[in-house]
Amino acid sequence: LSKLAGAASNAALAIVEAMPEGQRQELYSAILPQLTRTDPHRASEIVAARQSFSLNQVARVASSLAVDNSQSAFEWAAELKRGPVRNEALKVVTQQMAHSDPERCAHVLSGLDSKVAEPLMQVLASTWSQYDMPATLRWISTLGPSGAGMIPQIAENAPLNPNVAAEAAAH
Repeated sequence: LSKLAGAASNAALAIVEAMPEGQRQELYSAILPQLTRTDPHRASEIVAARQSFSLNQVARVASSLAVDNSQSAFEWAAELKRGPVRNEALKVVTQQMAHSDPERCAHVLSGLDSKVAEPLMQVLASTWSQYDMPATLRWISTLGPSGAGMIPQIAENAPLNPNVAAEAAAH
């Protein structure tokens, strides 16, 4: 079935849908990895509809979507039902965006509810600081008191470069 999902995802999905409900989750789980590679948008629709996949499977779908279009991946993840599946999807997309367009990621996160945004901002800061500490520190300085709490976390990313470590410590 997973080979069929790679070659003809609609046929594989038709087979799964024809099965009794009790068997569908196992079959969806079997085809989701291949479907994530060949049709990440369809895989994301299945995850959104069922939300009963492992966090690892959700992370793969989120990552595939983010490679294609990080903004739409973020919107997809934000629409998932609150809980571990949504949290994992948001975290993975944030990590992807932090590598590809950290400024845009910061902007997107600023539009979220603070309870959702704060842990994601920490993910962004940690990821971004690994390759651009000065820009990360400039962004953190705009966050006020909530940003100050991120300094010790990102300072851990700077021990190989004493100048960057000193810059983080100065903030």
